[in-house]
Amino acid sequence: MSDLVLMRYFLLSAWVLGHIGVNTYFIKPMSYTILLAVTFVFLCIFCIIQSSIDSLKPYQKTIFYISRLVCASGMVFLFAQTNMHHSFQERLKNRILEKANVKVLVYIDQLDQIKDQFIQQDIQVFTPNLASEISYWRTTLPLKKYKHNPLKLGSYYWLEGDVDRIHGYATPYAFDKEKWSTSQNIMGTFRITKISPITESELKPTYEWFTQSQNNWYAHWRVSIEKKRLDYREQIAKSSFKYSGLLLALLTGDESLTPNSIKTQFQYLGISHLLAISGPHILIFSGILTWVLHSLICLIVPNLYLRIPKQYVLAIPFWLGVLFYCAFVGFEIPAVRTLVTVTIITISLFIRQKVSAFFIVLFSASVMLWFDPLSVLSAAFWLSYGACFVLIRIYQIAQKKIHLNFFKRIVVPFIVSQWQVFIALLPLTIIFFHQISWFAPLSNLIAIPLLGAVAVPLIIGGAIFNEMSPLLGNYIFQLADYTLSFLLILLNYLEKLPFNLSYIPFNYLQITLLVLSLFILFLPNKTIPKAWSFICLLPLILPLKHENNFHFYVLDVGQGQSIFIEYSDYSFLIDTGGNFNESQFSLAQAVLLPFLNKNGISQLDHVILSHLDQDHSGAFSTLKRHIPIKHVMSNIEPNDLEGIQNFAQCHEGQFMRYDHLELRVLSPDANGLRKAKDNSNEYSCVVYVSYKNEKKNDVPVLNFLIMADAGQETEQRLIDAYPNLAVDVLVLGHHGSRYSSSENFLAHYHPKIAIASAGYHNRYGHPHMEVQDRLTRLGVPLWVTSEKGTIQISTTDDGQMTSKSYRN
Repeated sequence: MSDLVLMRYFLLSAWVLGHIGVNTYFIKPMSYTILLAVTFVFLCIFCIIQSSIDSLKPYQKTIFYISRLVCASGMVFLFAQTNMHHSFQERLKNRILEKANVKVLVYIDQLDQIKDQFIQQDIQVFTPNLASEISYWRTTLPLKKYKHNPLKLGSYYWLEGDVDRIHGYATPYAFDKEKWSTSQNIMGTFRITKISPITESELKPTYEWFTQSQNNWYAHWRVSIEKKRLDYREQIAKSSFKYSGLLLALLTGDESLTPNSIKTQFQYLGISHLLAISGPHILIFSGILTWVLHSLICLIVPNLYLRIPKQYVLAIPFWLGVLFYCAFVGFEIPAVRTLVTVTIITISLFIRQKVSAFFIVLFSASVMLWFDPLSVLSAAFWLSYGACFVLIRIYQIAQKKIHLNFFKRIVVPFIVSQWQVFIALLPLTIIFFHQISWFAPLSNLIAIPLLGAVAVPLIIGGAIFNEMSPLLGNYIFQLADYTLSFLLILLNYLEKLPFNLSYIPFNYLQITLLVLSLFILFLPNKTIPKAWSFICLLPLILPLKHENNFHFYVLDVGQGQSIFIEYSDYSFLIDTGGNFNESQFSLAQAVLLPFLNKNGISQLDHVILSHLDQDHSGAFSTLKRHIPIKHVMSNIEPNDLEGIQNFAQCHEGQFMRYDHLELRVLSPDANGLRKAKDNSNEYSCVVYVSYKNEKKNDVPVLNFLIMADAGQETEQRLIDAYPNLAVDVLVLGHHGSRYSSSENFLAHYHPKIAIASAGYHNRYGHPHMEVQDRLTRLGVPLWVTSEKGTIQISTTDDGQMTSKSYRN
């Protein structure tokens, strides 16, 4: 490999790697001016050395080349980090930070998404009451109130309502809604109270600059494409196709008509990526257009290929087809990746420069990050490029076997490629989704040929012919619908197979070892012995020894409660939280399981459900299906205990000791346990946790009191029964309700810290102002999960208590 080629690879890799971390920098980001100045100095130094390189000794030349490579890559890396930092800060400037009632001017330039109970619409907003800036907000319109979306594409409106910040679950490793929204350029959420349509002429001249920004050719083109996508949705919705939702999703990427059952099935089988418009869809569309053009040339001007080679004639039409379809599906990341990749290949064709698959992937990723640095925050970016690289590599290997028959050259590599892609993307899948569908290669073997080779070409062909002959287009769509029916029959059988979807309890050290192992495995033969790959996997097979430090987490689960305790190899969960509708949004899958898995928790020793209210135990049923639980306790026996061997009702006097960690149940007493069914809140399980540092005898015991939803009656009983109870950290009863945490109770135990597990802008007003005032008068700091996110209290090796919050 020449020095120039090596330098090219290093510089592109440095550019991509420099964009990975957001707010994680080796050197504090500088201004572009300073970076350019430093680069110029280094360039002058290397030019001086370069002029006298012939007089250098061989080892001096080697040192010079390595130094030049390292310095150049380092400067590019710093440029990338600075570029990422500035892009991130620029986007955050328009982020909504506080709730406000506003009147805003909006323009609708994006297609809405229809969900089960609401319409989701992104709106382009001019905010005269906040700042003279244009940004995007997201609003939801309940289907109970609006049967059809009142916001029409290409129209202006004055909207009144409440704008608020994007607020998700700030729990480690859980889905980060705020980061995802930032990557999608969504700066706030908006609840509409009044809609007033307005014409463009009425906005002039006061807001003429805003209307002019919507009148350029690109804006008109984009809106016209969005309207075309809406036309296809309405047309397919009116049809009698059995799988109209799948037809629409595979044609335009719009999943508005796709039932949740199909989305869940595709996710379960590891083929949900096939619902997104990706490279194969776009290449099929462009391939059909190019084939039609090729047929016309052969029919009308067959001698053209004698003057100009076929690849040069068809390259530009093929590229234009890719561009059009990318625009048609809204320039999603997989589509843009395909466009950039095809552009690079097309340019290299015309300049007659041979490029490798690795260079194409690296250069394509670099170009995307140049135009949109924050696309690196998206899982689609990494999965898309990871799959692209593996597939291009497989294609290159297949090309070397061109002399073989069709089965060995095409069929065998296709079957093998599904396992290779699955294995190669395994670390990324674990990082982003925390779970693995073990039958994904088999599912893809079935789905990809039926979708890629039959259904998608029929759907795209149907859309093309529909413009000329609706009857013919409808007939082709019907054939595609039959294909999808056959596919769903096969998938239904596959879904019934046991042991499919699994959560993988790997922490980041284990994932790093897995990446290293796979890197060695995929290296060319005779580079590094493949046995080293299996050596890297040994730590994943052997039991993972946890550190002996104590960790206490109050997880951010919205308006609910879930507390995780970890000490040495022992793990405990007190309450699970729960969404009001776990079937539509599972808190266990979105928050608890990702958190537990990335902490390397493969089983829970104890789960204590303080009571069976949805906000304390709603996620339990899903949780127990995916992680083994040794013991379960609650004040009332849950209906769903399938798979649980040991259950006990919690009551006063129960005691659990694990080395230096003790857990005691202080309430309910025997009398309260009998009343628990009639008043589960008051007689919920109150747990007292004590930890004594095993290395420092002079460090006092750390004590936590977790009040669940108990009220003032239970508080008074605790004062009477345990007058000398030491409390360092108090998890407030009933999320900080005014009917809990009485002044007498707080004054008696006087905790060092009070924590309220409450949802953002919850309808109950938790923690209540009266409780906040009581704590203020006593000088007790209050930490709230809606403000701080997950709260972690840990001990260090020297026995000191440390705290950390996860919302920034």
